[in-house]
Amino acid sequence: MIHPFKIINLLLLTGTVIYAASGCRGDDADELLPQRSPVYFTGTSQLAEPLIPQGRLFQPDFWFEINPQQAAPDRAAGFFVTLITNQPEALKISIRSAQSNQNIAALQVNPPDHREVLRANLEWQLPDLIRQALQEQQVIYWIVPSSTVVEAHTIEVAVAIPEILLTRPLMLQFYTSTTAEGAALDAATLELSPDFYYVAAIGDSLMWGNGLPYKNKFTTLVADALEQQFQQRIVAQIYAVSGSSIVPDPEKDGTCQGSCNGEVPLAWTPIMNQVDLIHAPQAMDLILVDGCANDVGLYRILSADTTPDELTGLIADFCGTAMIELLVKVRTRAPQARIVVTSYFPILSAESDFTELQQWIAAQKEFTFAPDELTEFIEPLIRNSQIFYRFSRQQLQQAVAEVNDRFPDQPAIRLVDPNFTAANAAFAPDAFLWGLTSDIDLISQIGINPGLSLFPEDPLLDYRYRVCQHEGINPDFITCLFSAVGHPNVAGAHAYAEAILEVLDD
Repeated sequence: MIHPFKIINLLLLTGTVIYAASGCRGDDADELLPQRSPVYFTGTSQLAEPLIPQGRLFQPDFWFEINPQQAAPDRAAGFFVTLITNQPEALKISIRSAQSNQNIAALQVNPPDHREVLRANLEWQLPDLIRQALQEQQVIYWIVPSSTVVEAHTIEVAVAIPEILLTRPLMLQFYTSTTAEGAALDAATLELSPDFYYVAAIGDSLMWGNGLPYKNKFTTLVADALEQQFQQRIVAQIYAVSGSSIVPDPEKDGTCQGSCNGEVPLAWTPIMNQVDLIHAPQAMDLILVDGCANDVGLYRILSADTTPDELTGLIADFCGTAMIELLVKVRTRAPQARIVVTSYFPILSAESDFTELQQWIAAQKEFTFAPDELTEFIEPLIRNSQIFYRFSRQQLQQAVAEVNDRFPDQPAIRLVDPNFTAANAAFAPDAFLWGLTSDIDLISQIGINPGLSLFPEDPLLDYRYRVCQHEGINPDFITCLFSAVGHPNVAGAHAYAEAILEVLDD
């Protein structure tokens, strides 16, 4: 087997010109693109990774004073980056804020003496001219002379960035080639953040965000807003999984690790077990929690056979007692974290469209009545939906209060309710939940249940169509396909994010 570095070195040695289009070209070839000389990143020192590594994301691990004679001396971050390139003499570095497209060119300087002192994380011994450049808010760098190895094309680069430039995340590009417009080409990149803000999310399909692309999930919206507020990179762990309950169920539960897709999971990790998956709980700044809907059971909530007394008893057991146990476990593992619990919403209301509701019922394997009997049961369905929304919120609030009383010296846990109205329920005129539509190209491909004319409207339908057919994913294909219906859509996710951020602002 050929070592990857040897392959990289072979490519660097050949210096092959890359043409503007693929295929064989003759003498009459179009104008060539600029000569490409890639730069490869291999490592750093004097930089720290987040506790949960995120690729090439770091924070400074060493600072030195730019002008020690000042009463309040300015500081700079100093670190080393190891690169592979066949044109070290052409190396350039550009820096830009992660929130803007404005590039700052770093200034290359002659290597100072005392490299061993630099390496020892002590005061960097820099000439006055270099210190002056740093005081003028200039990023500087030099190639460490003894690091160049001709055969391996490996170089070590020292970089110093004034602290005043590191008040927000920065993206660094190391490159030797540019496009015709001057943009960096085939660059090695890394990102620096002044600090990290750690977030974890545990729960069920509501917390996962069924039907929503990553950018539209309320966990993402909250993280993006916090990044803007704190000017720190958010390091997030999402363990929420569709179908998960608080209380473990030995007949269906497994452990879905962080790489598991929560939309159509291979295992329904119990929320109580998701707490154990959180890495570095002692560092968490914020933990988002939900749960109890799957313990109560959708088919119990939306069943005319479930009496109000039975339903409130189940809600008290799971949204109350079980949630207390869950929150005690979270609080014990992460005593310093802010914890936010999200409540649920009215699934159905008197404003829900009857036709869409019929089609949704037809797609659910476990409902205890036929769609043509729906008229008789519509009132109990709406009643139970309202009972679940209101009584679960009450029980969750009591659970939060109970755990806060047990841990008076810890940050108070807060409950958030996005306050969906009857018009925001599933199949209602201003729905904040995914509904059904007939405008789906995929319908003609499915052909499994000719009685269905409406299909889920969310953008992940195509993904679920492919995945739900695999053995071991879900025992019922149609139920799996419709699993996003009744979950917050883009507007609903924004309502949740706004409610969470309002609580955090308090």
